Amino acid sequence: MVKEFNNWRKESPIEAKNKLILFLICPLWSFLYSLRNIHTKSSYKVIFWFTLFFGMCMVYNKEVRNDGKFHAYEFQQYVQKDFDQYEREIHSFFSIDNNEGIKDIFNISVMYVVSRVSDNFHIYFLVIAFFYAIVMRRGLKLFTSEEKFDRSSSSYILLYIFFIYQFSSINGVRFGIAAWIGIYCLFKIFRDNNKNYLWIALLTPLIHASFIIYVGMIFIACFARRYEKFWFIIFILYILRIVRKNK
Repeated sequence: MVKEFNNWRKESPIEAKNKLILFLICPLWSFLYSLRNIHTKSSYKVIFWFTLFFGMCMVYNKEVRNDGKFHAYEFQQYVQKDFDQYEREIHSFFSIDNNEGIKDIFNISVMYVVSRVSDNFHIYFLVIAFFYAIVMRRGLKLFTSEEKFDRSSSSYILLYIFFIYQFSSINGVRFGIAAWIGIYCLFKIFRDNNKNYLWIALLTPLIHASFIIYVGMIFIACFARRYEKFWFIIFILYILRIVRKNK
C-alpha cells in the first residue's frame, strides 16, 4: 500500500519568500514556480490561493451558452428569492414528486447564502473555488504522494492534465466538485481500506444527483471485490462478446 506523506518536505525560508513575492507580483508565476517543488507546504498554499483568485476572476461570454453563464444567471435569480422560496426548494428535493425540479441542494444552498451577502457573481464563483481548492488539495496530496511521482516529464504531464480539468471545471460547479470528492473517496476506500469514507461518498448525490449511481456502484464493488476471479471471468466473456459482435 502506498502511504500518503504526512510531513511536508523541508525548504529554505528564501524559497518560501520567493513564492510569496512572485504571488504578489503575478499569481500565475508563483503557481508555476511552486510546481517545481510541489511537496512543500508553501507550494500548497500558493495553489490554494491561486485557485481562489482564479475562481473570483472568472467571466463568461454572453454570446456563448455554457455552464458558467447558466450559473451566473441562476445566481442573479437567487438574489431576488427569500428564505421561504429556498426552504420550499429544499423540501421539494427530498419529496417524491419534486415539483420544483431541484437536482441537488449543494448549489442552491451556496447560491442562497452568498446572495444574502452580495449580488456579485464573482463572489459566488470565489466561494465555489474555495470548495474546489479544498478538494484539489486533498486529491493532489494523494496524487503526488505516490512513490513513482517525481520530476520526470511523465509526472508533470499527468500533473498538467490534473490541473487543466480542475480549474476549468470550476465553471461547471456541481459535477466537478462531486467527481473529485468521489475520486478521493475511492482511493481511501479501496486503496487504504478505510470504510469511513463511505459516509462522505454518500454525500455526493447532494452535490450532483447523478452520483446516486456512483454510490450504488461503490456498495456493489465493496460486496463483489471478494469475488475477484468471478468478475474477471465475466469481464473476459464481455470482451469476447464485443469482439465477436464486431466481426
